[in-house]
Amino acid sequence: MAYRLLGPLTVTVRGRLLPLGGLRRRAVLALLLVARGASVGEDAIIDAVWGDNPPRDVRNGLQSHISRLRASWVQTAPDLECPVLRTPGGYRLAMTDVDVDVDEVTSSVAAAGQSLDSRPASAVSLLLHALGCWRGRPLQEFAGLPGWPDSALAAEQLQLDELHRRITEDLVEARLAAGLYAEVLPDLRRMTAQDVLSERPHRLLALALYRSGKPSEALNTLRGYRARLAEEAGLDPSAELGALEAKILAQHPALEPQRGGFTANAPRAPLAWLRPPAPLLGRDADLQRVRDAMAVSPLVTVTGTGGVGKTRLAMEVVSALARETDASPVVVLELASLRPGDSIDPVLAGMLGVRPGPEEPLGEVLVDYLRTRRLVLVLDNCEHLLVEVADLLERVLSDGPALTVLATSRERLGLRAEQVVPLGPLSTHNGAQDFTEAPAQGHRSVATRLFEQSARRVQDDFTLDERTLPAVDELCRRLDGLPLAIELAAGQVRTLGVMGLRDRLDDRLDLLSLPRQSSLRTVIDRSYALLTAPERAMFAGLSVFDGGFTLEAAERVAGGALTGSSTVKALTRLVEASMVSVRQDRSGRLRYSLLETLRAYAAERLAADTAAGSAVLSHTAWVVDLVEEAEGALEGPDEAQWVGILEAELPNIRTAWHGCISRSDLTAAARITVALANYAQIHEQSELWPWARALGVHPALAGHPLSAAVQSAAAQAACLQGDLDEAERLLAAAQQTLKAHPHVSQRAWSCAASANIVAIFRGSYLEAERLAREAYDAPSVSPLWRVILLADIALSRLYRGDIEGAREAVAPCARRAADVGCPAGRSFAAFVDGEVALVDDPDRAAAALEQAVVIARSVKAGYVEGVAMVSLLSGAMRRRDYQRAVDAFPAVIEHWQRSGMWVQQWTTLRLLAEFLADLDQPRPAVVLLSAADSAAEASVVGGPEAGRAKERWERLVRRLGPEDTARCVAMGSSMARSDVIVYALGIALPRARQAAGITVAARP
Repeated sequence: MAYRLLGPLTVTVRGRLLPLGGLRRRAVLALLLVARGASVGEDAIIDAVWGDNPPRDVRNGLQSHISRLRASWVQTAPDLECPVLRTPGGYRLAMTDVDVDVDEVTSSVAAAGQSLDSRPASAVSLLLHALGCWRGRPLQEFAGLPGWPDSALAAEQLQLDELHRRITEDLVEARLAAGLYAEVLPDLRRMTAQDVLSERPHRLLALALYRSGKPSEALNTLRGYRARLAEEAGLDPSAELGALEAKILAQHPALEPQRGGFTANAPRAPLAWLRPPAPLLGRDADLQRVRDAMAVSPLVTVTGTGGVGKTRLAMEVVSALARETDASPVVVLELASLRPGDSIDPVLAGMLGVRPGPEEPLGEVLVDYLRTRRLVLVLDNCEHLLVEVADLLERVLSDGPALTVLATSRERLGLRAEQVVPLGPLSTHNGAQDFTEAPAQGHRSVATRLFEQSARRVQDDFTLDERTLPAVDELCRRLDGLPLAIELAAGQVRTLGVMGLRDRLDDRLDLLSLPRQSSLRTVIDRSYALLTAPERAMFAGLSVFDGGFTLEAAERVAGGALTGSSTVKALTRLVEASMVSVRQDRSGRLRYSLLETLRAYAAERLAADTAAGSAVLSHTAWVVDLVEEAEGALEGPDEAQWVGILEAELPNIRTAWHGCISRSDLTAAARITVALANYAQIHEQSELWPWARALGVHPALAGHPLSAAVQSAAAQAACLQGDLDEAERLLAAAQQTLKAHPHVSQRAWSCAASANIVAIFRGSYLEAERLAREAYDAPSVSPLWRVILLADIALSRLYRGDIEGAREAVAPCARRAADVGCPAGRSFAAFVDGEVALVDDPDRAAAALEQAVVIARSVKAGYVEGVAMVSLLSGAMRRRDYQRAVDAFPAVIEHWQRSGMWVQQWTTLRLLAEFLADLDQPRPAVVLLSAADSAAEASVVGGPEAGRAKERWERLVRRLGPEDTARCVAMGSSMARSDVIVYALGIALPRARQAAGITVAARP
C-alpha cells in the first residue's frame, strides 16, 4: 500500500489507484495519514474540514466519509482489511506494511548525508531522486478548507516545505563537494535573493564564489550578510560563518574543491526467479525472521548446511516481495555456476545492464550503481565465493545505500553490516505420545509431510498408512531433517518403496555420524547407485552444461551410446529420481538443469571416466552448431525466438568459448565468434565484444581460414566501444591477411562491411559509401547485411548532404528488408526511412522512427532501437517540441550507458549541447561539446553538419566571451566520462528544462 503526500494525495493498493472521492473525504484521509498511526479525534477532524460553523449533522457526514473510504478499500482489495480504524472518540490509520513517499525522501536524504564527504556525486544522485518525489506543493489542495489555517494539514505543509528547502540546499552543497561549483552559482544567487536572512545559502554562495576564483566577491557576500542580519534582525551570524570568512582570507587548503565521479545507469527490469515448485512446509517462522531482518539491515545472510533449504527459503522471500505493492525491484544472481576465485562483477553487471566502456573500471561503475538504487539483490550460494562477495558488498554497503542484499551461504560473509539468520533442519518430531501411536495428519512432522509431498510428485497415488508412516518418520529422523536428502530419498520411493529405502539407509545414509558434505554425498551416492549404466553415463555427461539444457542438447552431448527413445527414457528416469530438475521456460519449452551439488558430483564422476574429454568436445561441437544455426535463423521471421534461445544458452556458449581458448581450439572459437558477430552488435550483447577483440589479436590466428572474418568482427566490436583506432588496426591486419593468404577468403566481404561502419563514424562518407557498395556486391554477403549496407549507403549520402541520393537508397533498403523478413532488418529500414524524412517531412519521420523502435524492441535489437530513439529526439528538437525532447534525453543517455556504446553516447550528448545552445544556455552547451571533442571514442562530425557545428560553436563563444568559454572548455575536457553523464542528467538537462519553461513531470 503506497501513500503519496508530496503533491496531490494518492493511495495505491496493489498497483491500483484507490478512488478517494471529493475534497472533504480526501482531507479526512490526509489528516489520518499525517498523524502516522496516532488517533485523531472527531472534533479535530471536524474543525479542520468544516471550520467553526459545521452543519448540524456534521458527525453523520464524517461517518459517511469514513464509510465511503472503507468501501473504496473493499472494492479495490476485497481480501485486505481496511486500514481506517475506529478509536475511542476518533479514528486512526493503520501504518503496517505501507510505503509513504515522505519516508522514501527522508531515507534518500539520510543516505546522501552519509555519502557526502566520501562520494559527493552519489549524494547528488540521491538528492536529485529525493527532489523528484515532489509532484507539486504537498497538501495544497486542502488550503481552501474552512479550518485550514489552524489544522494539522497546514502544519504538515510547513514542515514539508522546510524539508524541500533543506534538500535543495543539501543538493547545492553536494554539487559543490562534487566539484560543480561554477554551475551552482545561479541557483545560489536566486536562493540568497529569495531569503536574505538565511545563513546557509550565503555560506554556500561564498564557498562557490571562492572556488570559482572570486575570493573578493565571496568575502563581500559574507560581510554583506553580516551587516544585513545585524540591521534587520539585530543578530550576529554563527561561528561557522566567521570561520569560513577567516579561511577565505587565509586561502585555507580545506576550501579547495574535491571532485567526485558517478555513473548513472538505469536498472533493467527485475529478473524473475523460478516460481516455487510446491508449498513451503514448516518455514513460516524462518520466513518471518528473514523479512524482519531485511527491514532493519541492508545485508541479511541465510546460513546453514548444504541441502538445508536456504535457496528454497530465499525463493519464498522473493515470491512474497513480488506480490507486494510498490515493492523494490528484485534481482537474483545464482552463483553456483561460477568457480572459486571468479569475479562476480561482470556477471552481476551484465544482469543489471551496467556496461562501462573499454577504459572504465567495471568494479567502480557497479559499486556506484548499487549504492544509489532502491533494489533487493539476492546472491544465492555464496560459500565458494566468500571473499569476492564480501569485497563487493563491503564497498557497496559502506555508505548506507538504498540497496538490500539477501544472501544464502554455508558460511557467513563476516561483514559488519551483516545480519545472520541461521537455518536449521526441518522438525522431525510429531504430535504422537509415543512411536507406537500413529499420529494424525495434523500432528505429522514437517519432515514427514515434505517426504509425502515429494513422493507424490513421482508417484501420484502415494499415501502414508499405519505401516509406512513409522518407517518414514524413522527415515526422516536419520536424514536429520535435511530437505534435499529427504526429497532425493522420496524421489526413489517408486523404485524401492518406503521399506526398501529405510532398510538401505543402514549402510550408506547414517548422516549423524558423517560430516556435512559427506552426508549429502551419501544421499547422492545412493541415488546414483540405483541408476543403470546408461543413466549413470548420461548423468555424468550432463555436468558439462552450464545454466541448463534442452532435451535435444542432452541427446547430442550427454547421450553417449544411447539413441532415440533410450536417451529420452534415461533423462526421464533422472528427472524422476530428482537427479535432474525441469521447468518450463517463457516459450513453453522444457529446460533441464542439475542442482549445484548434483552437478559437482556428476562432474567428479565424469572426470574419472575415460570419456570425459569426449563429452567436453561434444558440448563444444553442439555450441558451434547452435550459434551457426542461430546466425541464419536470426535473419528470418523467427528472430525473436532465437534471441530467446541465445539468451538462455549464453552460459553454455561462454563455457564453450573459454574452453576453446584454454585448449587452443581456435577453429571452434573462431566459428563461435564469427557466428555471433551480428548478434553481438544488433542485439547489444556487449559481453561478446571482448571475446572477438581478444581472438582478433591472437598470435596463432594468422593464416587461419576465418582469420579475416574474426578480425572484422573484432573491428566491429572495437568500433561499437568507441575504439576507432583499434578498429582500423584490426581491419588493416585483416586486409594484410587476405593479401598474404589468398586462400583465406571466407567472409572476406565482412572486412569492407566493418570498414564502412568505421568510415561513417570517422565522417568519411564518400569512402563509407564505396566500402558499403563493395561489400554489398560480394556474392556471399548475408541477406540482413544487404539491408544494413543499403541503409549505410543512404546514411552516407544523407550525412554528406546528398538528400536526393539518400531518398533513392531508401526504397531498395525497404524492399530488401521485406524480402529478408526478420524484424531487425525491417527496423533498420524504418529507421533509415525516418532519418532521411527528418529533412522535410517530420510527421512521416516520426511515424517511421516510432515504428523502428517498436519493431526493434520486439526482438531486443538494442542498437537499432537506440539510434532510432536518437533520431526521434532530433526530430522533436527540430519541431521545437521541447517537452518531448526533454523527456526523451534521459532514456536515450541511459540506453547507451547500459549498452556501453560510447561512440553513440557522445553523439547523443552533442545533440543535448545543440539543444542547450538553441535554448540560450551557452555554459552547459560548451561543457558538453568540449567533453565530446576531447573524447577519443567520439565520432567525427562531417559533411554539412560540420559547418553547422562550427557556426554553433562560434555563436556560443561570442555569447560567453573568452574567459567563460575557456573555463567551460577546461571543465568539459577534464571531466571523466562518468562525470559527464552526471553533469548531463543532473545539471545540463535541468537547465534545458528550466529554459524551455517545462515543469518536472509528475512521478507515477
